[in-house]
Amino acid sequence: MAFAQNELALHGYNGAAEGVPFQEYVYVNSEEDDVTDAGFFNGAAEELAVGSTIYVINTGITFRVTAISGAGVVTVAANYAAA
Repeated sequence: MAFAQNELALHGYNGAAEGVPFQEYVYVNSEEDDVTDAGFFNGAAEELAVGSTIYVINTGITFRVTAISGAGVVTVAANYAAA
């Protein structure tokens, strides 16, 4: 399935710490979603920041935004897998 903006919610934000804003999001996805697909979160490129954390419901995995290109391509990497 494709990214759905209404399933992404800002959960926490504390401004900029050492120049990097801390943003924590929750994404409620269906089990068919593969959030590791290249550009899955591109629809939220203007909202996300490098370093943002996205907790993906239904997978139990958090992802960190590692890059956002000038063309709006969002890259994420898993940073924690629940046991």
